[in-house]
Amino acid sequence: WRSDSLQLLNGTNFSVAGTSEFTDTATFTGNIDANGSIDVDGHTELDNLGVSGVSTFSGNVNISGANRLEFGSDFDLYRSSGNTLLSNQTGNLIIDNNSSGDDVQIYSNTNFEVYTSDTESAIIARKDAQVELYFNDNLKLETNNTGVVVTGITSSTNGFVGNLTGNADTATLATRA
Repeated sequence: WRSDSLQLLNGTNFSVAGTSEFTDTATFTGNIDANGSIDVDGHTELDNLGVSGVSTFSGNVNISGANRLEFGSDFDLYRSSGNTLLSNQTGNLIIDNNSSGDDVQIYSNTNFEVYTSDTESAIIARKDAQVELYFNDNLKLETNNTGVVVTGITSSTNGFVGNLTGNADTATLATRA
């Protein structure tokens, strides 16, 4: 036995009761089984980490590069080609705001676009310009600086009031008393 080292022979177990302090690097070549809490101060790098149970973070969670934050096998949050994506493979994607009196707000520096498939337009709100509503990827209603433009047939169950302009095969303007 030397005063600067401890060596156990013949597969002997080593057990420490109380606190152990390592002032330099501790190297383990086998598995480590910790049956209690682990308190780590400073930087810790783990190649793979499996966590069972609740995890609490008191600071930021940084995910570098093109890696994904995966929730099960069917929902991901990730970056790709400069875009941020929420990818949901099963069920509905629901934004639920149950706070009384608060709105769901979506901000965009350019356009806000809703598609029913990868390319089929449903709603496009253009910055400082028109809002467009589509049916089956065909523009049907568009706002402009003077009102709205409707493409197709317009119908009303209670009639129309006011000035009507445009083309019509037959039109009746009813004036209410």
